[in-house]
Amino acid sequence: MKKALIILALAAVVAVSFASGLLDGLKENAEEESVLPQPEQTAQLPASVKENPAVEPEKMLDAILARYAGEVVLVDFWATWCKPCLQAMEKLEPLKQNRLKDVKFVYVTDATSPRDTWEQMVSGIHGDHYYLEGAGMDLILGQLGSGGYPTYLVVDRNGKQVKTFLGYQGEKMLQLLDKAL
Repeated sequence: MKKALIILALAAVVAVSFASGLLDGLKENAEEESVLPQPEQTAQLPASVKENPAVEPEKMLDAILARYAGEVVLVDFWATWCKPCLQAMEKLEPLKQNRLKDVKFVYVTDATSPRDTWEQMVSGIHGDHYYLEGAGMDLILGQLGSGGYPTYLVVDRNGKQVKTFLGYQGEKMLQLLDKAL
């Protein structure tokens, strides 16, 4: 019964995130400025877009994390239509220059985000970017015990997956990153 309630709660978070992104995408507000690029602002893929490891989907997360051995990593599983994802990115962006300058940021999305929109957005989001095809994202989120966006994974210098968060957790998440450094 408890497990069913947790699954129902996760499904509700996903539905709300999705609906919020769709509704906000329909609204136009010329007065709001965003530090994240708008789709029409970029034309080429930056070097931060990384090729997916050539492994089975079940091994994708481990293969991506292996590329960052010895580093503190914050993996952000997000979608272009997810308003909470974009809001959290805006909060984290200024911290990358000082408090979190030694943290490696890794962003992962999939085909729920239109590829052309993703390609146009990533140049303004400092970190490494992966675009998963097929069921890779669902498998990874399942491995992490999460089912929604944004999901964050804190990884320490030893490659240990310290904590997974569903939704941006602000200072709580930042303190874990500080400790991992």
